[in-house]
Amino acid sequence: MVAGVRVTPPSHTWLPTFEGGEPPTDRLDRLGIELQTRKRVKGQSVLLIGQVAGDSAHGMSGSTFHAWAQDALKVLRAVTDSKVTWRPHPQHRWELEGVDATSDPNEESLQEALEKAWCVVTYNSTAGLEALIAGLPV
Repeated sequence: MVAGVRVTPPSHTWLPTFEGGEPPTDRLDRLGIELQTRKRVKGQSVLLIGQVAGDSAHGMSGSTFHAWAQDALKVLRAVTDSKVTWRPHPQHRWELEGVDATSDPNEESLQEALEKAWCVVTYNSTAGLEALIAGLPV
């Protein structure tokens, strides 16, 4: 990083403004994607989603990603009393100690796991996009 050079918006809470107040939906419309809305239901968990080690989207090794997941779990325990469900990546499955449940990708589809969750925590994952489309905060 070059000192004094910023490549992010002036504030991390910054969002662009759109004519008419709503963002355009032309790309979603062309793909036939309809965004869902959902309300939180008592008993739903936080879904913590794993990823493949070494993926170019995050570049973390297995041990580095495992440490991230453990840290994320600690933060979740500090900010919510919701149950936390761990969902490992189908190609990089490992246990995460301290979670309330595990969603096995071989036994439960992502859609089924999302139906049991009120929100998703992930570092960088297509599953997060699927969760947004399903109406969950990510």
